[in-house]
Amino acid sequence: AKYNKARCVGKNGESCGFHLRYFEVAPGGYSTMEKHKHEHVVLPIRGQGVCMMNGIDRTIQYGDVVYISPSAPHQILCPASSTEPLGFLCLVNADRDKPVPLKRLKDGTFEEILGAVSACEFKPKHLRKPGDVGYIPPK
Repeated sequence: AKYNKARCVGKNGESCGFHLRYFEVAPGGYSTMEKHKHEHVVLPIRGQGVCMMNGIDRTIQYGDVVYISPSAPHQILCPASSTEPLGFLCLVNADRDKPVPLKRLKDGTFEEILGAVSACEFKPKHLRKPGDVGYIPPK
């Protein structure tokens, strides 16, 4: 997946029951196709993109509010033809299950990718610790 993520609220000791995250998807980039039991809300604030949810593709842009229901297969992408990245805020419950990566089959259904890790679970290198995906011990 080609995107950046920053946690804006919710991982620095705040007492709120939600996390507010900012994602930026480069032209030609995308998030992991995934599903999870928690719901979340996506608020595009820069550029345009496509939200693929339940097998339906919808154009998203500034001013849209996208509700992603529990267990809905979804992916967000920024078309390669875009002149700027797609930036969006994502509001999720602080206490939530881990995403399950999926692949779309030729018949339009989805299949879980066993053993895969959602790109949303990756942390920036400077925040990784032993046991985290992508942890590289210091030399």
